[in-house]
Order: sequence, then C-alpha cells, then structure tokens
Amino acid sequence: MLIAPPIGIAVLLLLPFLSGEGEKSWRRRPIAVLTVLLLAVMLGTFTRLASYTPWSPEMNAWSGLPLPERYLKDRSPRERRGVLVFQDKQCRNCHALDGKGGFERSGA
Repeated sequence: MLIAPPIGIAVLLLLPFLSGEGEKSWRRRPIAVLTVLLLAVMLGTFTRLASYTPWSPEMNAWSGLPLPERYLKDRSPRERRGVLVFQDKQCRNCHALDGKGGFERSGA
C-alpha cells in the first residue's frame, strides 16, 4: 500500500524518456506545462493551509468553577441535566457562559 504511490510516480517520471514518440519540448506543450504549474500551486496552497489553524479554542476547561446559580434555579429536571452535561463535557472550552469560556487563540 505504501510502495504503490512512489512506483507510480517513478513510472510517470520515466514515461517521457521511455516513449519514442510525441513532442518532448516543454515550449511546444503549453497546456502540459500549465497543468503542472497549476498542480504545483494547488499543492503548495493546500500545504500552507494545512500548516496552521485560523481559530482554535483554548482547551482550558473551567470545570472547577461552579455553574452560575441562575442556570440551576427554577429549572426543570431536563434543563438541569442539560446544564450538568454542559459542565461535564467541558463545553466551556468553545462556548461562553456568562462571559467565561469560549476564548479563542490564534493558530500556530
């Protein structure tokens, strides 16, 4: 599985030298040259985009902080369970609650 891509690339690189026919000058093959340049630009762009994250939450859960009382007082059991899930699953990493949590940091 890991050996097939390098073999395929090697075959494609050797193909012009093994083939005795066709135009080999890059000056007479502008579409082929533009295709290769476009692929190189796309590969470079995707590599650059993959090297950083534009936004990522600070994974700094405030699970030790008590939940605000107003989210528990006069609530149905289902609503209280939702608040507990919010706390247990550390949803404050991404979602703010009373201005605490959901802080963003810049990517690397």
